[in-house]
Amino acid sequence: MSFSPISEPEKSANPKVGMPPGSLIYTGEKTEQKSQISYFSVSDTGINTGNADIDKLQDIKYGNVFTWIEVKGLNDISFIEKIGAQYGIHKMWLEDLLNVNQLASFDELDTNNFLSIPFLKFNRQSLKFEKEQVSLFFNEKVIISFQESGGDNFKSVADRLQANPGKYAKRKPTYLAYAILDLIVDSYLDIIQILESKIDKYEYQIETNPNLILKKRIYHFRRDCILFIRHVNPIQDVVHKLKSSQSLIGNTEIKVYLTDLYNHAKQVIHSADTLKDMLYNLTELFHEEINYRTNVVIKILTVITTIFNPLTFLVGVYGMNFQNMPELKTRYGYYFVWLALITIAVGTFLTFKKRKWI
Repeated sequence: MSFSPISEPEKSANPKVGMPPGSLIYTGEKTEQKSQISYFSVSDTGINTGNADIDKLQDIKYGNVFTWIEVKGLNDISFIEKIGAQYGIHKMWLEDLLNVNQLASFDELDTNNFLSIPFLKFNRQSLKFEKEQVSLFFNEKVIISFQESGGDNFKSVADRLQANPGKYAKRKPTYLAYAILDLIVDSYLDIIQILESKIDKYEYQIETNPNLILKKRIYHFRRDCILFIRHVNPIQDVVHKLKSSQSLIGNTEIKVYLTDLYNHAKQVIHSADTLKDMLYNLTELFHEEINYRTNVVIKILTVITTIFNPLTFLVGVYGMNFQNMPELKTRYGYYFVWLALITIAVGTFLTFKKRKWI
């Protein structure tokens, strides 16, 4: 599996520095893609779906219970201003939904609620992790989802809505917001499983063949994991704020679902902390394995050196060119020297084995 960093737009500087609060600047990747609008109008009698032109918001058909409006693409600032003015979305919230690099947050004002959160997922076709900032604005009558691209991030939620509109009509837009947030939290848990599986593979590779290429892969992998942990850390606080919002006072049914979601968010944070420890241990394991292998090599060289030092001494003595060396005239001197060399080498080796030094 090829592993690449979670896609983040590279910026040489923050374009919002020095701008007044509420300045609408899209911080994501600039494309020619136009914003797209689709809607799901939920009524007591059923559901209507359709698309609308960004210049003709009046074409949206509203349900008598609530309406879900999907906005895909955030390049058109004038359109974002227009939809914000029509539905009463605060300027600061519009600024937040255009800032695709911020961490997850939740805010409420009167009966309106705003949630912004990174949607992280693993693309099983490209084998890459992808990040997309998602924002939700909702009240009693409308929920508007904003996403950077034109992808179908919420297709599973839309399918469930169309399959059982009565269930969603009964529980209002907050339940739909919960369903979307639950999908995002589930994607976090899915990524954590993938990252943990990747760590297991790296541990096996470290034990079998630690090398420079593997070290670089682990380095980039650690950066990806740290970036992922940074994005998911606020999720528990976001779910807690949503669960405690004024708009849910008296709505015990939806709080049951949000309590379950809060438990999942706690699991994400706990798993992220565990992942952080596993990353540290992975780095330590790599260095320990390298040190161990280095020590084994040094140990072998030391044993070889220890064995051959006395042998070198003997052959050095009898390699001297002096005439008055009685042993040089011994008939079997050559064989005696070989016997001494072999005896010393074998004796030294057996001594090391007995003391379990090798």
